[in-house]
Amino acid sequence: MPRYAVISKGLNISKLKEEVLRIGGRNIKVISLMEQIYCDLDEAGAQKLATTPGLTVKQVKGVSATPIRAPKYIVGQEPTEIQPTYSVLYGSELARFYELRDMFSPPILGNRAVCAVLDSGIRSSHRGLRGKVVREVNFSNSPTCEDIYNHGTGVAYVLCGGVHSPGSDSGMSPGTKVVNIKVLDDDGTGSEENVVLGLEEVIRSKNEAFNGEGLWDPINIHTVNLSFGSEDDGDPDNPMRVACRKVIHCPKAEGYTITIGAAAGNDGPEPGTIMCPATDPEVLAVGNLLFYPFEVNPTSSRGPTKEGVIKPDIVYFGTNINVASSIDDDAYHAASGTSFSVPFMIGGGTCGWELTRRLRGEHLKISVEEWIEWIKFMSMKPQGVSMEKDNTWGYGFPWGGKMIEALTGMAAPKFMISAITDIAVPIMGLGMVGMMMAGMAKGMSK
Repeated sequence: MPRYAVISKGLNISKLKEEVLRIGGRNIKVISLMEQIYCDLDEAGAQKLATTPGLTVKQVKGVSATPIRAPKYIVGQEPTEIQPTYSVLYGSELARFYELRDMFSPPILGNRAVCAVLDSGIRSSHRGLRGKVVREVNFSNSPTCEDIYNHGTGVAYVLCGGVHSPGSDSGMSPGTKVVNIKVLDDDGTGSEENVVLGLEEVIRSKNEAFNGEGLWDPINIHTVNLSFGSEDDGDPDNPMRVACRKVIHCPKAEGYTITIGAAAGNDGPEPGTIMCPATDPEVLAVGNLLFYPFEVNPTSSRGPTKEGVIKPDIVYFGTNINVASSIDDDAYHAASGTSFSVPFMIGGGTCGWELTRRLRGEHLKISVEEWIEWIKFMSMKPQGVSMEKDNTWGYGFPWGGKMIEALTGMAAPKFMISAITDIAVPIMGLGMVGMMMAGMAKGMSK
């Protein structure tokens, strides 16, 4: 019997359940914070239920992680194939994010940020991820939170793996912590229902945190990584899209934006291939950029969406990246795909968030609109490519050099201008912004 999502369009959750029971729904699961109910129904029952005012009915679809696979190897052993591969550190160095991180004392590492990684699980004992995972929750059909599929471990490593130390590989924001929310089964597939359950956990954790220690509670999730998806159905009432918007606009997070980054997909270069939920206008879709040449990977999905939305939003490196592997605590493998571009973007965002907090105060509130302004300011494209948002590059490639320029007094987004003006300029003037806040900055060049 098919499974359906019943989504509130005005009815409260109790009334929603009454209607599902009235129509004969079975195996009912109530996801109250999302105002969704999942149940088994025959087609006739689903059609009848869909005529009820105040709700919408959607048949549950599958989702999948679609990385482009490459050989695995163990530290100290040669790869089985010789191919150009790149460390995560190299990806941050080329974008000058490592330089930006290292300009300050202590370094900007995405400290105190928490990211929910909804994926195939994470091998938290991996040497590059020890101490990074603060909570584990399982909504998959697998009996454990372990990463059997070997996907979520690499995603988490790109985000926050390793340590910030000369000669050591490290993720984009090695100070960021991770909540491991397993929603994909051990074959890398899952269902919209499990994803919605995982997203509800984000809100539940947020609510619990604000009833406890608040903003800096170790379970307070600030951002979400979704490195999977399903085919674009052009439906704003898609269960995952509805759930994503609930997270972004979580009442407890008012003013403290919860950013969601999602994989654009690996079905390019054809247009109209962006995956859901990256198709949603409020979810940041991330495409895959080649290291050499500096261009979007042909496999990276392109917009527009079926609703005509220009996507992706940004692109970042995501080809032949050496990431942590779940097969062993010392194992790494080369991975490619928009799945691994997303955590690069989120890591850059958490570093930027920490930097802005240092300038404006720990309880800084930034709106969704201000984050978009930040992204637009930080992004660059090759010569000859229009700087307008497009369906291949989006806004472009986030480049840490833009923030370095801002910190030396050049143009910056409005909330960064006010930060520099309010704090740095009255103390030492624009020319000395690089030495701001009583020695916080170590210097403007390496």
